[in-house]
Amino acid sequence: MIAPISTGYVINATGSYDWAFGIAGILLLAGATVVLTMTRSPMTDDRSVSTTRVAV
Repeated sequence: MIAPISTGYVINATGSYDWAFGIAGILLLAGATVVLTMTRSPMTDDRSVSTTRVAV
């Protein structure tokens, strides 16, 4: 929601799309870094499933 407005301000202030694309690229790299390094490991079921059979 804020990205188009802030991009418009950056383009208006600089008169070029260069800074807008640069900022978008930096935010993309920052987001990818957060997702790849700061997320938790997948949740697993710690209960072991017994494979022994019960005689009937």
